[in-house]
Amino acid sequence: MKTKFKILTILAVILVAMCIFATNKVEATSSSAAVTKGTPTANSLDNLPSVISLDIKESECEKVPELIMNKVISELEKQGMILNKNEGYGENVPEIYVWFGTKDDDSEGGNGLYNGLYKIVIRIKVGYSINKTIILNKEITIKYNNTTNYNENDKNYVANLMKDFDRKSIEIYNRPNQSQDVIEILNKKINDASIKLIYNGMVAGDPEENWGSAEIMVFKNDVYYQTIKVEARSYDVTSDVNVGNNISVSGLLPNVNVKVIPKENDVMVKDVYNVGYNKILGAYELTLTGATSLVNPIDITFNVGTEYNEQMAYILHKKADGTYERFEEQIKDGKVTITVSELSPFVIAVKEKEQAPITNQTEQDKTPTTNKGEKDTTPKTATTDIIGYVLVTTILSGIGIVALKKRI
Repeated sequence: MKTKFKILTILAVILVAMCIFATNKVEATSSSAAVTKGTPTANSLDNLPSVISLDIKESECEKVPELIMNKVISELEKQGMILNKNEGYGENVPEIYVWFGTKDDDSEGGNGLYNGLYKIVIRIKVGYSINKTIILNKEITIKYNNTTNYNENDKNYVANLMKDFDRKSIEIYNRPNQSQDVIEILNKKINDASIKLIYNGMVAGDPEENWGSAEIMVFKNDVYYQTIKVEARSYDVTSDVNVGNNISVSGLLPNVNVKVIPKENDVMVKDVYNVGYNKILGAYELTLTGATSLVNPIDITFNVGTEYNEQMAYILHKKADGTYERFEEQIKDGKVTITVSELSPFVIAVKEKEQAPITNQTEQDKTPTTNKGEKDTTPKTATTDIIGYVLVTTILSGIGIVALKKRI
């Protein structure tokens, strides 16, 4: 019983891995439809040319199956047939498939972009699964609007650039879309806007060891030059681990944790004040346990309270080399999250809200009160000063009038 359970578990893992790595390939390189009216024959697509020019770049090749399928549908509709991409397939329903590859390839998904970037196959079958009978198998050559831009200088540039990545390993940490992660990691390492990478599918792998080898197509200035194979190794990481003081982290490897110690830092606090954030919400020292350094970036979430929602939080992080990382992030649901590659001191702050002006108080309410028996040292208000000025002016005016009458 245990042996059967183990076998079923292994098969399930393999199936999941195949789905992860292969889904993009199938969706990106194939298109299909069911014929709901009429019957195609071996001559149904004779009017389609053997070479079709498309007004797209080579780096947009993933659009080709859809564009060609539209041409197939248009041609068959002229012959009185109707196609529906959403129609359920049946045993006697002709199905039309379009994908990259050659007509000699019997695999349902073709050979992928790598082996058929310029060759597209239109195949019509009737029946179920692998027992379908082929009644049409037409191969069409695709030309793109920038194919003539291919040149040896760019070819050599790509070859030299990719030699550091071809057949090398890339580490991925607990992401749902491994193929996209490989692309993102390579793009950051390459750092060249003229280079575009397209995932071409999974070619080998071992789900139990969490690794797989993937094909990546390389384009320069939208022209295809090379395909490389990259070994992607996946590692499980933690998610939302509460490490104390309203701080949680995610992205740590197993058996690694973070220790939080509240620790004042006058120099960092002064720096925070200097940029206008005058309410310190916390100052901490974060250190790793179970490891000496982070092998991949992690997310740190500070729970500061919902009373600060929609405000901007300022987080100052002092790195090991003495430089600072500065983050300004909006607080949502009482939380703010940053991504870091190392740990050390952190200070988090917000801007203190200004008090709203008081408009409904009476003059008596505004007058400061003092305790009995104590001397009132409160400065006289502007109202008292004005009354004094009016009184003096009145007295002087009266004296002036009396003096004037005496003269008369």
